[in-house]
Amino acid sequence: MSRILICSTGLSPQVVTETLHALAHGVQGENWIPDRLVILTTRAGGDLCREILLAPETGALRRYGKDWQANWAECLADTAEMAIVETDTGDLDSPEAVRRYGEVAVSLLREATADGDDVIHLSIAGGRKPSAAILALAMSLFGRQQDRMSHVLVSRDLEGHPGFFYPPPTSVKMAGPDGRVIDGSAARITLIDIPFPRLRGLIDHESAPFEALVAEISRKLAHPRLVVDTARGRITWDGRPFPLPPALGAWLSWLAGVQWRRGKGLPRVGAPRAGYLRHYRRFATGMRSAQAMKRLPDPLDPEWMEEKASRIAKLAEDCGIRPRGARLVQCEGPRAQAWYRLSLDRAEIGVIPPSG
Repeated sequence: MSRILICSTGLSPQVVTETLHALAHGVQGENWIPDRLVILTTRAGGDLCREILLAPETGALRRYGKDWQANWAECLADTAEMAIVETDTGDLDSPEAVRRYGEVAVSLLREATADGDDVIHLSIAGGRKPSAAILALAMSLFGRQQDRMSHVLVSRDLEGHPGFFYPPPTSVKMAGPDGRVIDGSAARITLIDIPFPRLRGLIDHESAPFEALVAEISRKLAHPRLVVDTARGRITWDGRPFPLPPALGAWLSWLAGVQWRRGKGLPRVGAPRAGYLRHYRRFATGMRSAQAMKRLPDPLDPEWMEEKASRIAKLAEDCGIRPRGARLVQCEGPRAQAWYRLSLDRAEIGVIPPSG
């Protein structure tokens, strides 16, 4: 497992050392030392990082390592990577430049999150406002449960100060913006965790370009993923048919309807036969429906419920249906009190009621 810190920077490389200091000193939670540092910036920002932050003798990251006796910081200075967004002016000052930034950001996060065991911390404190917005969106597309996103804030009297990179361990006097003398060691750094939705499970084509990924997610969020047409006894997933035998289609229709109406799910023990048969009549012929009514016990047998849930989950996996990487049908709770639920939010379920 590797810890990867990705920092966006513009013309203020200070955000890198400020973020590292906040993480290393556990200003919010436990200390977090990265194994890998990646700086996402423009050509102009990259030049400043090389000159001010990563210079072999005088770079701020090496100074930090010496001041705080942090060998890991000097190692990061040696191994830091830069993802440079090439634009005509070296800045994000046009729609085309912003589009290129999006492509680089998505490519970087796609690669960084490819190993399921690695942990990503993304800092969006530096750079233009469009870069922060794009990075937040890219993190929503590829971020996993273990990944975090943050913004770093510095005491107002040292915010944006060209000579401040981190609070030193001993007193250092600095000239403030109003001419006052400020002690840099007293500076406060605040790391703000930024929550984000994790949409990775909605992506079918992870290698697609940035704009195509956004369009795909938008389509899926605008429409339910699982649609049960009870009027015609049909089920679709992302607009494509999900063919099931009548008994399984009826069971899935039953469960989807319960969750769509904000119910808890279907109980493994004590499920009423009448609830299932209402749906079975829409998926099977009249003769089959009558036979099922005579054959099924009331309440339904727990093993029968378990078999239906298991078969549907297996057929869904065979069709590539794994919402957010999970099985379509989940069993929750101890066996005697277990409930079956779909691995979907209510907004992802659509039910077309029978006409009339």
